[in-house]
Parts: sequence; structure tokens; C-alpha cells
Amino acid sequence: MLESKKSFKDVIINNFEDEIHNFIETYVDENYESLDFDTNLEIDEVMFASFNPKFITITSSKEDILELKFTLVVEIYVEVKQRIRSDIVTDDCTQWLSLDCGVKLGNGKLKDFQICGCGVYIGKNFDNQKEFLWRRG
Repeated sequence: MLESKKSFKDVIINNFEDEIHNFIETYVDENYESLDFDTNLEIDEVMFASFNPKFITITSSKEDILELKFTLVVEIYVEVKQRIRSDIVTDDCTQWLSLDCGVKLGNGKLKDFQICGCGVYIGKNFDNQKEFLWRRG
């Protein structure tokens, strides 16, 4: 029997998908005007649909208490709406977000997961190197 290997990203998503989903949904509801959706609509309403985790970058760790801080980059999928007289026009859009997260390891389990901050993620390629920039929302 082959043993399946999971990445840290997979472990985080498997254990905390609901928390991440709920955080993003609230964030989008409260901050959609500051997000950069690629649409020609004048947005009246935004409905968060789902997210796709892209990657995780470990930003710091403390060996004494086994605490990890990391950045989770996700692509979110939303439906934006514009009301034009009695019609509603919709458009499906995506946005990449950067979530500042932390988790502790205790007794072989991940616990105390938290999302400390969120911002729009922007990635730029420079000669096979990536510079990752983000701004807080």
C-alpha cells in the first residue's frame, strides 16, 4: 500500500477549511469596495462563492512552543452584481488574497489556528524570480 504524502497546505486546508472560508466571506462582505475585481460593472453587491488555496509561505516559527506563523495565498471566486433599473447584471470574478495565519502544534495536533490579517495579493515575475507584494485591506 502506498502512503499518501500531504503538504503543509493540504493539512491546513483539511483541518481549517471552514474557518478560512468564514473569514474570507466576512472579509469580502466588509471590504469588497477596496478589492480589485476585474469587471466593467459598477458593483452594488458581491457574493463570495469559494476559494482555492495556492500556496503557503512559513514566515516564522518558535521552536520552544511549536508555534508557526505563515502566509496562505488563496484565489477567491465571487459573483458581483450591478442593478440597472429593474435588471440585475452579474459577472464572475476572481481575486487573490494573502492571509496572515498562525497555528500551534500540541500533542501531535494543530490547534489555536488564527487568521491575524488579510490583504490583496499581487505577484510579479522577474527573470524566473518572484517578488511577492501585498497590501493590507
